[in-house]
Amino acid sequence: MTDSGLGGEISVGNVVTYKIGLHSLTFCLIGYLVGKFARSAYHENYLSITIYSLLITFITRLATYYLFSLFFHENMSYSLFFTSLFNALIAPAFFYALTWIYQLDHMGDA
Repeated sequence: MTDSGLGGEISVGNVVTYKIGLHSLTFCLIGYLVGKFARSAYHENYLSITIYSLLITFITRLATYYLFSLFFHENMSYSLFFTSLFNALIAPAFFYALTWIYQLDHMGDA
């Protein structure tokens, strides 16, 4: 929800528009790069998942902030670190749940 205020601009007719395309662009690029290069680094190591989540979320937030500043205006209340920390804290539980739901540990046994 920290991004809900980012990009809201009052346009013609007092309609508030959001620049969600910048978020989509950065999430798409970072997701592609992570899938392309970090796939081999995932070995159910929850410490590395935490560190990767912290770093990648921080890089994504930083890229989104700079793109927004480049195209529109600076947003001094944009959270970089706390969102990254929150994602890093919940990422191991999320990965554990997905591994358990889809039983990814047994994929090599088939």
